[in-house]
Amino acid sequence: MINKTRYKHYWACLSSILLKTFEDKHILIHLFLSIIFLVIGIISTIAVPFMLKKIIESFSSSEIGSITLILLGYGAIWMISQASLHLRAIFTYRIEQRITFVLGLRVISHIYTLSHSYFLDQKPGALTNVIRRAQTDVPSIILGVFFHVLPTIIEFLFVLVLISSLYPPIYTLMLAGTLVAFFIYTLISMKSILNDRQIANEIDKNTEGVVIDWLSNYEAVKVFGRHELAINVCEKELKKRETAEVKFLTKFSTARLGQSIILGLGLSFLTYFVAVGVLQGTLTVGDFVLFNGYILQFILPISILGQIIQDIKKALLDMKGIIDILLTTSEIKETPHPLRLSGNSFDVEFKDVTFMYKDRVILDKVSFEIESGKTLLILGETGKGKSTLAKLLLRLYDSTKGQVLINQTNIKHLSFQSLYEIIGWVPQETYLLNDTIKNNILFVQPDASLKDIELALERACLLDFIDCLPDGIHTIVGDKGLKLSGGEKQRLAIARLFLKKPKICIFDEATSSLDKNTELLIQNNVETFLPDMTKIIITHRPFMINKADKIISLNNGGISQTVPPSFNSCEAQVAYQSQKTTNNYWRSK
Repeated sequence: MINKTRYKHYWACLSSILLKTFEDKHILIHLFLSIIFLVIGIISTIAVPFMLKKIIESFSSSEIGSITLILLGYGAIWMISQASLHLRAIFTYRIEQRITFVLGLRVISHIYTLSHSYFLDQKPGALTNVIRRAQTDVPSIILGVFFHVLPTIIEFLFVLVLISSLYPPIYTLMLAGTLVAFFIYTLISMKSILNDRQIANEIDKNTEGVVIDWLSNYEAVKVFGRHELAINVCEKELKKRETAEVKFLTKFSTARLGQSIILGLGLSFLTYFVAVGVLQGTLTVGDFVLFNGYILQFILPISILGQIIQDIKKALLDMKGIIDILLTTSEIKETPHPLRLSGNSFDVEFKDVTFMYKDRVILDKVSFEIESGKTLLILGETGKGKSTLAKLLLRLYDSTKGQVLINQTNIKHLSFQSLYEIIGWVPQETYLLNDTIKNNILFVQPDASLKDIELALERACLLDFIDCLPDGIHTIVGDKGLKLSGGEKQRLAIARLFLKKPKICIFDEATSSLDKNTELLIQNNVETFLPDMTKIIITHRPFMINKADKIISLNNGGISQTVPPSFNSCEAQVAYQSQKTTNNYWRSK
């Protein structure tokens, strides 16, 4: 029952992709023309051996005119059969590529709707592996069905009807028996082959994930001198893939060998009986040419028909990964009728917020609030849930219990667009595209002018550095910003903040890689140019601690201490360190 339901979902998903593809009238016209040329090709292909029979039989006639007409007709029909094949390909390729485009766009669009937790369970490169394989296999399905399976089956049925109407039933039974035996053998052998293909797919996906993971950590491998370990791990994974692929291909080739034997035996018997009929005078030489024409015409398509069917099955199996992605739903969803935030003042409140990741309690009944335009400093030891607070406010996660409110509105009732328009985030690890500095800043405000970009870079203390680069703001930053230092990446993230000018901003260890002077300059610029912004600062360092209106300390999933605004920076740090010492003392007891 579960499998039936699952396959029902698969076909519903595929149907929606096909319906989206054929929304375009031009694609529908291409489909209609492809079908016309398919029909023309089938008719002309069936007619070629029949015309050859007529040519052989007309040699006994002395009428040159009739022979000439038959010869010209034979050439014309052959030319039409070949031309229809290529014309059909021209129109089919457009359909194939459109399906590939729709499929890729649908998957990418859906992936961006999934929650943060979905990506935590994915290996690097695993998603791209699934998408690439599915897009590569779409042509196998389209071309296999449209160019091989459908024409071959239709042509063979036509031939059976033609032979049964012109010759004794024994010949029709021999042709049909060969085909039935061929398909029964194919279906039986296909089950174990497809199982091995599925295993090979999973191993291939895992292998690519492991190899990409090690390659993306190239610097760490070199610095720690662990390239031998990296090679050994990759070698083991590649060996698994080799074993799985060899097992699959061996079974596949064995199955094809069996198909060839069945076809060879069936067609040999048919040729023998036709030749006996010619010798006995019940059939003519033209009949022998007709049968052999059909045999030679269909032996190649039928011999590869099993392979094509298996390729289609393999392609559908490869597409299972894509369909599984499309059927994955996000636990973080936008409400059917979301609200939009308006105004320029935004209060933030966490109300009895509890958050659990799997079976581990990260936050337990955390409550605090911060008024619009004020600064909240969040302190705490590593792993106590400081960054989780930021992700809850950004709805990368949803709280297990309690509410996160902006202007007394639960953020679960807000539209994602409205939420992300007012919130800025400078994370611990800066997320950069492998693109230019300019495009990495425009990422947050695509319609910003060059003057706005330069102003944001200046306020982030990065413009002088960029002006010294040969390509300036058109410099490529590399994969994940590897061409930039840690401090340069952080200042680029802060420049995004100055460009976006959000109403609420989360600074998560935003200046941990900066020197003291640069940190103070950026702090002054934040206070000067974004004075009304509500600021939530997560840090181990005293970044803007002297500007904080409220300071809270997280410990063991809850707030262990709230420092009053009247405390100065030294008092705040002493209070935090005192609390930390007390906690360590009681923990040791």
